Amino acid sequence: MEALRLVDCWRTLHPMVKDYTYYSALHNRYSRIDYILIAQEGLSHLRGAEIETATWSDHGSVGIELESPLYRPRTWTWRLNEALLLDPGTKDQIRQALEQYFGENDTPEASPISVWEAHKSVLRGTLIRIASQKRKAFMQEMVDLYRSISTLERQHKRSQLNAVYGELMEHRRRLKDLILKRHLRSVQRAFITCTPTKGVNIWRDY
Repeated sequence: MEALRLVDCWRTLHPMVKDYTYYSALHNRYSRIDYILIAQEGLSHLRGAEIETATWSDHGSVGIELESPLYRPRTWTWRLNEALLLDPGTKDQIRQALEQYFGENDTPEASPISVWEAHKSVLRGTLIRIASQKRKAFMQEMVDLYRSISTLERQHKRSQLNAVYGELMEHRRRLKDLILKRHLRSVQRAFITCTPTKGVNIWRDY
């Protein structure tokens, strides 16, 4: 570290704090064995460093926040979450929204082309609302589990009681199931193929 002029991000920002990143159930011991090191010249870009709660692993991840002058925010574009169409409840809500829309707007004086084009916006708004509700419910469940795990982990670090550890592992298992479910959806949405066309890679989603 001295030769390469590296610094421990977390210790630099928390010089007096005592915390750990790993728990050995075999030896019943906590230790800090996970680090993020950066060059001293990069300290001006360091904005934060935290040891996260160990959720589904026996290691607590270390995260840092860097500020870069090269960052450019991307514009958001809506994309259909196909998983919504697999939910019978969601399909019922979509059916009701479309029946209501066409019942109110498909009139003799209305242009069929305008009615058809406008229904796409209504459908997209319905899907965005449903997805937002599901996302909020999912994230709230994740937040509740994170809070419970964080509280139980602090208790176990102080007491190291087997009962507390058992409850902690059960909450971690539930959180792991949620994370795996979210990752499965991400993999399904990110399944892509690359088709070379005149030397240009065109990415298509399936």
